[in-house]
Amino acid sequence: EKGNNKFSLDLYKINSTRKTLDIDYTFQVGNYVNYNDNEIYINLNLSKPYNDEELLKDDRCFDYKFEFKADYSACFTLIIPDGFKLEYLPKDNQFINEQFSYKIRYKTSGNKIIYTLFFETNTLLMKKAAIPL
Repeated sequence: EKGNNKFSLDLYKINSTRKTLDIDYTFQVGNYVNYNDNEIYINLNLSKPYNDEELLKDDRCFDYKFEFKADYSACFTLIIPDGFKLEYLPKDNQFINEQFSYKIRYKTSGNKIIYTLFFETNTLLMKKAAIPL
């Protein structure tokens, strides 16, 4: 599920090798915008690895054990409809430490906004102190 319960999968393709599994898919998310006066806000962070897990709980008391090391990437493209214009694009963001890292990139291309997320775990046991809450 991406964004909300209006997620609809259009196409998908799976490629795998001995070392990687790539899943490429196209989808739509209906009614996924926020309106404030004459402005429209859209959160392009539709994929949140580990967001629902124990890892990010504020009251976490112990280290977190991953089942395996992983690299995760996601790219979402939003097509800006005719008659609309982009007024603000968030700045790129990143966090890097020895245990995990993420990078978020935003760019525009014509009438498209392209959001890319890279997430990498470098350890099987993440120390509580390394989790940025």
